[in-house]
Amino acid sequence: MSEPHSNFNSPIVPVDSHPATHPDLPDLIAKYGSSTSTAWLETDRYSLWSPSHPIHQSEFTPVQGYLHKHGWLFAWGSPLVSHPSALKPTVDAFLTWVQSLQIELKPVWCCVDSRLEALLADMGWATVSCISEDVVDPEHLLELTSDDAKGKEGGASVVKDLKKNLRRADKDNVIVEEMQKETWSHEDKSEVDKGVEAWKKSRSGIQIASTSFLPWLDYQHRRYWVARQDGKPVGLLILTPVKSHYVIKNAVSFPKAPKGTSEALIHSALRAINEESRASTQGVDRHSPGANGNTNVNHSRESDATQFDGSSSENENENGKVEVTFSISAAPSLDPVKNVSGWKFTWLNKTYKKVSESSGLFKRGDFRSKFHGAHEPMFVCYPTEDGFGLDGIETLLRVLRK
Repeated sequence: MSEPHSNFNSPIVPVDSHPATHPDLPDLIAKYGSSTSTAWLETDRYSLWSPSHPIHQSEFTPVQGYLHKHGWLFAWGSPLVSHPSALKPTVDAFLTWVQSLQIELKPVWCCVDSRLEALLADMGWATVSCISEDVVDPEHLLELTSDDAKGKEGGASVVKDLKKNLRRADKDNVIVEEMQKETWSHEDKSEVDKGVEAWKKSRSGIQIASTSFLPWLDYQHRRYWVARQDGKPVGLLILTPVKSHYVIKNAVSFPKAPKGTSEALIHSALRAINEESRASTQGVDRHSPGANGNTNVNHSRESDATQFDGSSSENENENGKVEVTFSISAAPSLDPVKNVSGWKFTWLNKTYKKVSESSGLFKRGDFRSKFHGAHEPMFVCYPTEDGFGLDGIETLLRVLRK
């Protein structure tokens, strides 16, 4: 029997096991991960698996985060490996481990990229797309919202709405600045914590999300922008690096914040990232104070003593541009990709729409649309013999409920 490893003695492992610790997980996620794998750091919600034997194609022991409930195991995101060649043996080892458990579980791989989707499809799994990653090009958005772009939005009402809300925040004297790690005081953190708690209490209805709002989690990698009015925090944005881009982990305006505070936070962070990227391509020291010529937002950062410092130059894609993602959001419909068709899919699509609308999963995408992001499809994959019907969808929503 394979030796199961988990972050803690998980209830789904009624066999002899021992905890597998991953002290380097935050660094591995920053260097090799995705927006989805950042959720694994919430160890009270996610379990972690690693193979009991080395995967020689990977420079480190691969890691996979997962959720479980009522006979279902939801692998969340693609596994962390140092090279794509390690993906297939890692997937094989993970599925062997699932089959070795003394409790029968139906595996589903959620929120995976196209590489893992293709691999699982070749193994005969059904693959569908009902989620997407909202990717924003900071330079493009800044061009659309600049004063020079007046009348050039192409009739896009969402951009006009964004610009209107930015003007509202400016009129109400909302000032956004990036907080350096060394400048956070106990009082600053306490005020932010109070704002976050007030925001959580102000939310109504059932909340479905893959992550919680934990502002100080993975502090060493993350960057913070605070919106203030009359010196008092009214909003917070948290940015974290993964592989070749940044992820907006949280961007919220606290209760009673002026309208447009969230938009001002996001716009300020995107402007900072874009200016850092331009400075790095021009050979300007991005860490020098005032290098960007902006006095409202301090874009210089301390250099973290980690393997990966999350700088904009580290996060540029092959085109030399920095991309920022809002992470995942629900797509309007469930689309078949491979190994799925017929009445089962038609029924599954109707079920997805019904459950998504009733749980408000589309609201997040509605807000993000105003930032003119590209929707990169992500995938849900499951064995065709097990299926993934109403029970699977409802179980997944229950395990994501907060």
